[in-house]
Amino acid sequence: MNFKLILLILLSFTYSYFNTETIQGFGENRNMEDPASLSMGNSWYFSGQKNGISTKFTPTYWKTDLSQISSSFSIRNNKFEKYPNQSQQLLNYLHFQFPFGKKKSFAFSLSPSTRINYHFSDEGQDSENMVFIDQVINSNQIYYGSGGITDMILSYSAAVNDAFSIGVNWNVGFGSFTKIDTIEINNIISESYDQYNSNNIFTDIYQTRSTYNSNTFIISGLYSESDIEIASSLTLDLNMKINQKKDFFSNNNNYTEFLSTISNSSESGLNLREIGLGINYKLSKSSGCILEIHKNGKRKIENEFVLFGDLKDETHSFHIGTYKRIQTNNLKVLNTLVLRSGAYIEKSNNFLDLGLTLGSGFEYFNNTSIINIGCKFGLKKTNTFIVNNESYFEFIISFTSSDKWFK
Repeated sequence: MNFKLILLILLSFTYSYFNTETIQGFGENRNMEDPASLSMGNSWYFSGQKNGISTKFTPTYWKTDLSQISSSFSIRNNKFEKYPNQSQQLLNYLHFQFPFGKKKSFAFSLSPSTRINYHFSDEGQDSENMVFIDQVINSNQIYYGSGGITDMILSYSAAVNDAFSIGVNWNVGFGSFTKIDTIEINNIISESYDQYNSNNIFTDIYQTRSTYNSNTFIISGLYSESDIEIASSLTLDLNMKINQKKDFFSNNNNYTEFLSTISNSSESGLNLREIGLGINYKLSKSSGCILEIHKNGKRKIENEFVLFGDLKDETHSFHIGTYKRIQTNNLKVLNTLVLRSGAYIEKSNNFLDLGLTLGSGFEYFNNTSIINIGCKFGLKKTNTFIVNNESYFEFIISFTSSDKWFK
């Protein structure tokens, strides 16, 4: 179905929360969104925390001998040129980790990997009505899509020596996506001079349901010295399988013979999707600045299984951030306050995303438990979407609690 036709909605419409990325490709990437990293320029690797642990970066998990449980959620708002403000609340991840052996850790997490969400209704104008066999005919088009991939993540972290540590993630992806396109054909009946009613002639429904199964490995490493840390990672898609079922329904008796169900599937092979490099330069024992660069690819699958094509395409992103820890040992509960800020840009030939970030962290109970908050303000532009110039804001908070479960 033509992408531009779907989004060319000039009259009244209904919608659920969508943004530039939730309506193309496999949807918006949302894997392990955490405020500590987000508030430092959307970092992939660093958090600025005293213990050096970043929930997004597995090679740091071994740095505590405590068991930890954490979760994160977001509240976000965006606005397009031709659409009103939208708001949404999201659960970002559930994470549990525990130590085993010397300087080793294992973790289990659940996190959305991609999300697709849209709901448009084009009711048509009076000028678009047509006369057919002495009847005034009007059509309504309704477009709905929701779903995505969720990752169950098994993580292993270990210190190889005093300077080098590694992390391995096995992301088992599962989920589904439902796409429903509805066409309503109505007969417009004049009740009086300025009052009209409508009578449904028939409704056609085109429904597509896709189920996802995928296996992805993330291999990462961290090299640490007293004044600098160097981090790197690569993401390998081992395989991805999609099963798709297409159904056509209609209450038009003339078309009953065309009611149908079509099933097909596709499976992709090995694919290097992402690779990145980051540096944390420590200005002092309590402050530093970070710099990261990433090449962000896409999942390899046939275009017929991808929503409206993948117009974002392959991107490169650049991230900078700073952090400052302030000791508050004079307080009995709160031990450390962490201040963070940053900026980022992600770009391809058809896509631009740039933003600023701010945040803080509160470490308490001898730095074993943490509350992190962060926010980002950004703007997304594309060369190919009619829905364009998206301004957005996201507030994100996480809670981490620690205890000695294994002695």
